[in-house]
Order: sequence, then C-alpha cells, then structure tokens
Amino acid sequence: MSAGKLPDGLTLDGVTGKITGKPTKSASFSFTVEARNTAGVATANYTLKVTAAGTTPSCTVPRKVPVFTDVAVKQKFYAEIDWMHCMKLSTGYADKTYRPKTELSREAMAAFMYRLEAPKGYKAPAKSPFSDVPTTHKFYKEIAWMKESKLSTGYADGTYRPKDDLSREAMAAFIYRLEASDTKSYQAPAKAVFADVAMGQKFSKEIAWMKESKLSTGYADGSYRPKDDLSREAMAAFIYRLETAYRS
Repeated sequence: MSAGKLPDGLTLDGVTGKITGKPTKSASFSFTVEARNTAGVATANYTLKVTAAGTTPSCTVPRKVPVFTDVAVKQKFYAEIDWMHCMKLSTGYADKTYRPKTELSREAMAAFMYRLEAPKGYKAPAKSPFSDVPTTHKFYKEIAWMKESKLSTGYADGTYRPKDDLSREAMAAFIYRLEASDTKSYQAPAKAVFADVAMGQKFSKEIAWMKESKLSTGYADGSYRPKDDLSREAMAAFIYRLETAYRS
C-alpha cells in the first residue's frame, strides 16, 4: 500500500499497510492498495477523511452509478461531485439533484466548509455575530463557525448576506484562510498569474496562491474572472483538489 502525506498524528507501516495513531486535526489523504498474484496486478484508489475523533468510511470514486439525477457519469466534474457526496460534504437537494450549474450561495459555502473542517461537537454562540443571520437561521451554526474560525469577516455593515451568490474571489479568500498554517508565510509573485487579476488588487494574493497551489487553473483565455459567481460544480472541483491533491 502507498499513501500520500498522512495527517499529523498518523503513521503508516509500509509492510502491513496498517495506519495507526490519532489525528491531531481533520484532514483527508489518498492512498492506493495494490494486490499481486500470478494473474497480474490489481489496484484500487481511496480517499479517507479523518477527524480528531476517529475516521469516516473511505470512498472509492468515481462510482459507476450516479447518485444525482442531473450529473451524468461522463459529465465534466462528475468525479469531483461524486466525491463530494461520498465524503458527505454535499447531500444535494431533496429531489436527488445536485444542480451543478447553479450559483453557490454564501450560506451553502459555509455549510460545505463546516462539514469539511469544523470540530465535532461545535457549539454556536448564543448571540449571532452577524446582524442578518438570526440564531434560528438554517445554517446559523455553520455561519457562526465561519466567523469564529476567521474564515469569513462578513461585510463592513456587520452582515453576512447568506443568500447572496458567492464570487470566485471570495471562494479563493475562504480557502486561503482555511490553509492559514501554509499561507501565513506565502509571498505573492510580482507578476500577475491571471490576465484579469492585477497584483495589488483585492484578493490578488489569495487568487495567485490558488493558481500556484494548483487549486485553480482559471479559464482557457488566461483569466480568473474574480467577480463571477461561483457555480456548485466549480466549488466541488476546488474542494476536491484541496483534499485529494494539495493536502495529500
């Protein structure tokens, strides 16, 4: 068995393939299991998400049978969206759709980030940190955690605007802050990495890091389109790359 970088606190016995220890924080890593006999070699790829409390079942993706009625196997980003469901980061909608082209709302992003990284048993504060997110809000706990974790500062007027569509530049900022242990020493390049994002522009550092970390390739014309709304399928691609490539 071979594996990428294991989360802190875990060790791999290269002979037996046994992983032992207790993870110090939530993380995901990918590994390959290889079996050999006289007939040949068979391999299987897995992604395992671990939390400080233990482990969740591994996921073998992409699966041959779609779980969402509007995301076909041969569709772009199918593997990424299937992985999101397998890792329990996205449940989709009640009608069994994922709606990949739909713009992602700021409250939905909070929910995805919370499922990805929030500690088990998190308790939201009794008083809301945002004036437009009451404690009775569907995603209050998730949004409050975003604030406490310093992943979102909200707006200058004290609002979070949960129903607003999330922009591609805001997504870059959220992920950049999520990886604070790596990004705190990051030095942005002097030259722009995308044709439409000048260095010194708001979120240019975060966007440049997304490019250099291979979390975003941008568009074929060399642009990033920072002000565009982020689609649900693009979000799946960003998170998938973060968990299965950047962190592994």
